Amino acid sequence: MFMMDLVLRSIDNTNVTVAHFQHGIRPTDHEELSLVESKAEELDVRFIYGKGEGLKDSRNQECKARDQRWAFVEQYLHSLSGTSVVLTAHHFDDQIESFFMNSVRGRRTTELVMKPLVDFGTYHKYKPLLNMTKELIYKQMKYRRQTWIEDVTNTDTHVNSERNFWRNVLLPQIKQIRNINRSMNGLISDLSSL
Repeated sequence: MFMMDLVLRSIDNTNVTVAHFQHGIRPTDHEELSLVESKAEELDVRFIYGKGEGLKDSRNQECKARDQRWAFVEQYLHSLSGTSVVLTAHHFDDQIESFFMNSVRGRRTTELVMKPLVDFGTYHKYKPLLNMTKELIYKQMKYRRQTWIEDVTNTDTHVNSERNFWRNVLLPQIKQIRNINRSMNGLISDLSSL
């Protein structure tokens, strides 16, 4: 919601499409769909949405949800002519989580963090909020008097989610010792430019 408000108010919306994917795993799925659709209407942009299948009780839910979400987006992109740019709302806190998860997984240095811009041939994936913390996004949303729905699955440590374990258990403990958002800023920036 923040990215839509920030980006779409500052560009020509003629060739913009807002894509929303309803996973079918959260009790707020229908409210999220309605909120995003009404925001797209307010900003006068094209709106499309897709629905996940069989995700609610699946094993490796995160991976399957991501695969279905991107299959939906890529199917839409193939219907367009020319090269497209896909914006995602990943932020700095997502970068920190990715760094720790990928480090523990033993990934190569060039794979430790998300890149701001990645070329996939027929489209580019751009993450314009990677330098913004979640705290700053919340402050901006409140300042702009914008509405959003918090994804309740982000705090659920009972689902089979490695990211949620880092987000809700390990990183809060690390942050009690050190302000890693500040101390790792330079390292994250260097890694994302490799």
